[in-house]
Amino acid sequence: MNRNEVILNSLDTLSALTPIIEKITNGQEISDDNVELVKSVDNNLLIDFKNSLLNLILSYKRSYSFILSLSKGDLHVDPPKGNSYANHYKQLHSDLLHLTWQIQRISEGDYNQKVSFSGDFSRSINRMVESLKERDNLAKLNEQYLSELSELNMAKNRLFSIIGHDLKNPFTGILGFSDLLLDHLEVSNDDDMAYEYAQIIKKQAQSGYKLLVDLLDWAKSQSDKIIIDYQEISLSDVIDQALSVNFSVIDKKGVKVFLGDSISGEKIYSDRQILFTLLRNIINNAVKYSFINGEIEINCSENDKYLILEIKDYGVGIPEDRQNKIFDTSYKYSSPGTCDEEGTGLGLIMCKDLVKKIGGTIHFKSKIGSGTSFFISIPNKEDYTKK
Repeated sequence: MNRNEVILNSLDTLSALTPIIEKITNGQEISDDNVELVKSVDNNLLIDFKNSLLNLILSYKRSYSFILSLSKGDLHVDPPKGNSYANHYKQLHSDLLHLTWQIQRISEGDYNQKVSFSGDFSRSINRMVESLKERDNLAKLNEQYLSELSELNMAKNRLFSIIGHDLKNPFTGILGFSDLLLDHLEVSNDDDMAYEYAQIIKKQAQSGYKLLVDLLDWAKSQSDKIIIDYQEISLSDVIDQALSVNFSVIDKKGVKVFLGDSISGEKIYSDRQILFTLLRNIINNAVKYSFINGEIEINCSENDKYLILEIKDYGVGIPEDRQNKIFDTSYKYSSPGTCDEEGTGLGLIMCKDLVKKIGGTIHFKSKIGSGTSFFISIPNKEDYTKK
């Protein structure tokens, strides 16, 4: 083949390849037949051109396939490697993957996601997320308020139940035995009977007074208006105060109270009145369920955050089936003491409410026939701030 024929053959080949180049220029799909056509070129003058065009076509086909899949929403397609044609689409692919992950997180309740995908789209998504976040916060607040409302409603029902029944009984007894005493004194000089009636009246009055005090303390513990007065307190002083209030019942039953060595000189930074009310009730409870001539131990220990008071008696203990109910406002648990002392069922519930107000906790361990230990954990730092 002479030179002219070679040139003519080359021109014919270029003419056959021109539509393929136009397809690339116009962004059209390159078929496998087009690829085979380029591979079939055997003109030596065009060998370098053939190879360059073939590489261009293959790179173009990979980019075309990737972009087509992306346009259909298929984010699982792998972007072409070593190909600059699709760089912008690779970035788009990466952004869409991240956006999909963010939307998934948002759907699972993570409203802290901040979408930065693209202008108006991002702003719309972020406005939607803020709206969902506000609704979620409102739902949580609503749930909290419903829970608090339910607790307040139970407290109200319990209060009316106590006022309507328990508080009425002592005064019914006082009035009834007062009438008997007056009638008896009018017709008899029997001092023994008068003394017996007077004792019953005193017992009923004490019962009513204790219930009234517990009701007032409990009502105060339920109020958000209670003022917490933090100050440095001598632990032994406030324990002595609580013991003195319970002295008559302690003395009557012959109960011995032992203070641990750790009590002496111990200081705590808390609210004195609340601490006194806690100790008064727990000590009274310990005496109530102690046996005649029994013992009560009061000790304290400390860790990094709390001072822990333990009030331990060796009395009757709390039945297992009632142990998970003694702090429950919907359940009235009050059994007679070892000398038939009566209770209101409010003391421990009030203690739980009060200790929470100073950032502390209360729990107990008990075993039938072996007694009960109450543990009061109280924050003991001057920089403590009630949250």
